[in-house]
Amino acid sequence: KNGLPKMNIHLNKSNFSAQNFSLSYEPNDIYVSLETVKARRGWNEISAVKNDKVIMVTSTSPGEGKTTAVTNLAISLSDLGKKVLLVDSDPQGSLTICMGYQEPDKIKDTLFSIITKEANDEEVPEDFAIIHHSENVDLIPANIELSTAEISLASAFCRESILKAYMDDIKEKYDYVVIDCMPSLGMLTVNALTCADSVFIPVQAAYLPVKGL
Repeated sequence: KNGLPKMNIHLNKSNFSAQNFSLSYEPNDIYVSLETVKARRGWNEISAVKNDKVIMVTSTSPGEGKTTAVTNLAISLSDLGKKVLLVDSDPQGSLTICMGYQEPDKIKDTLFSIITKEANDEEVPEDFAIIHHSENVDLIPANIELSTAEISLASAFCRESILKAYMDDIKEKYDYVVIDCMPSLGMLTVNALTCADSVFIPVQAAYLPVKGL
């Protein structure tokens, strides 16, 4: 309150930014600075996720900022010196595109390739389908081919834990694995839920997004 810059916060994801700010709340006149929050939480690591290795970001509603949250979370963890694996589990390939691969449909080895090998009980070679990105994170990409996984998994043995079988083999190489899910509760999302330690659901402050929660 004493000399800190103040800004009004509106719940609009397109123009929100959070740097050195104070949040004012009427009528109780409460002021919280970002630096105070950092000091109280011991901001040497993102406290909300520091004990969770596999984090999935999901929502049944489209346009909630899932891919944006995944990208920012992964890069922030990487900036803290953590080794991070990004997993694109959306056939639209939005995360893959956000990471700079503008034509995901031309990528040969993707998450679909891994799921197919696991479902057929085939060995998945080390670093198979993993792209080492210049932002110091690794990425398992996705493209439209992944949309057929829902059908192929329908008859697979232990179909809900295909991704977990792969993740159990690889996650020890990373500090964090962050999975970007499609906006549905299909078999791909169920697979991500099975192997996740925590679930992050971004929601806009509006009726329909909250109802979708």
